[in-house]
Amino acid sequence: MAHLIEQMAYVGATPWHGLGNQLTQKQPLKVWQREAGMDWQILESPVHFKSDAIGHLGTIHSFPE
Repeated sequence: MAHLIEQMAYVGATPWHGLGNQLTQKQPLKVWQREAGMDWQILESPVHFKSDAIGHLGTIHSFPE
């Protein structure tokens, strides 16, 4: 069975499949983000789509940071 794990970080014993970057305890969140491959940047962009429905398609909600 494929694990589909590309990158991760951990503390302690090497986890399942021997993958990931080992960190020492109490690392800052920024270190975890980088070493786990989760230091993404989220950008805003317009979204366009085509729908065969006629009329109101619903509501888009925005959430504060």
